[in-house]
Amino acid sequence: MKNNKIYITGVGSISSLGYENEKIWENLKNEKNTVSVKSDWENEKIKPILFGNPEEVNFSEEISWREKFQPNRYSQLGLLACKNAIEDANLELKEEDNEVGLIIETCLAATEYVEDYLNDLYEKGVTRVRPLKFTKTVANTVLGDISRHFKLNGQSSLLYNENSISYGFDLIQKGKADIVICGGVDQFTEFRILSEQKNNLLLNAEEFKNINEILKEAKRVEESYIGEGAAFIVLESERSVKQRNAKTYAELLDYHSNFDFENIDYSYKREPYILSDAYNRFKGLITKDEEVAFLSAYTTQIQSTVNEAKVINELKKQNQVEVINHKTYTGDMKAASNVMSLCISSQLLKKQKTKNASKYAFISNCHEGGSSSHFLLKQCS
Repeated sequence: MKNNKIYITGVGSISSLGYENEKIWENLKNEKNTVSVKSDWENEKIKPILFGNPEEVNFSEEISWREKFQPNRYSQLGLLACKNAIEDANLELKEEDNEVGLIIETCLAATEYVEDYLNDLYEKGVTRVRPLKFTKTVANTVLGDISRHFKLNGQSSLLYNENSISYGFDLIQKGKADIVICGGVDQFTEFRILSEQKNNLLLNAEEFKNINEILKEAKRVEESYIGEGAAFIVLESERSVKQRNAKTYAELLDYHSNFDFENIDYSYKREPYILSDAYNRFKGLITKDEEVAFLSAYTTQIQSTVNEAKVINELKKQNQVEVINHKTYTGDMKAASNVMSLCISSQLLKKQKTKNASKYAFISNCHEGGSSSHFLLKQCS
């Protein structure tokens, strides 16, 4: 049976903004910038950069890991964020009867462990490398670790550079699932950071006296800054929401995906038609004169101006629009940012139910490799 309405019932994340949902919300509300200059790299070739370090959390205190070997950091970030989303949605997961799905997206995956494994192969030779080390290099370790730990028995998949939420939406809308947990996880390695720096993609922080000067400069340049973390949401059918008497953050009205063949090497620019196509799909669903929160896909103000101004101006002809550059607070966390945008907009729609508060959230996301995804959320009555 197809489902007509789909809701977000839980959110969870870990980033430089924090780990607990209330703390993250307070930091956002107070516009507290939590990125910092990072210069203590092992590789001396890496220059100081703006970086969003996720909040330090004691993993063993948060997650009662029952297996002999600890998960890698890539999985730990996912486990922590997913735990918060599950608890926020008040899901009671029983191994024998739940069919909760899990869809995770990533860009960088377990790159740290791939690099470590290849280094050992080079230095020690194939006969001296422990087989266990290879298991840590597999991209879907995060999918398996989370599924096993939380006893998720539904449909599951790991995606590269695609949005997990659109897959979860389709599964629920087509009646294949009632609850799907969707997430994004990414962890940077020094090799990746050095590569982006060498290609002039990162803002150089060593030329400035303090963080305020750097952030001011970031508004005027195309170079980005980065961070790492994880973000998850719980998608749920209207039927399941009623059965569980679950709280709802927002209704997910629709999504739009597209691919930019002209910009497969960049995630900080898109051809104009990419966002315009999404706007044309969504505009009939947005009530005239209501306020819309527009969550930008870009880290810096100039990137947003170049790529999104046309659609924002179209929106402003019919609605009041508040533009939110959420990556400003965390840096570009790749796949994690693409789910973090819905975590933030969900809290915005739920917590600010005032006369002039946003009734809709128009979310723009850019993925590595040329793909883009867009979502329209509506405040629950």
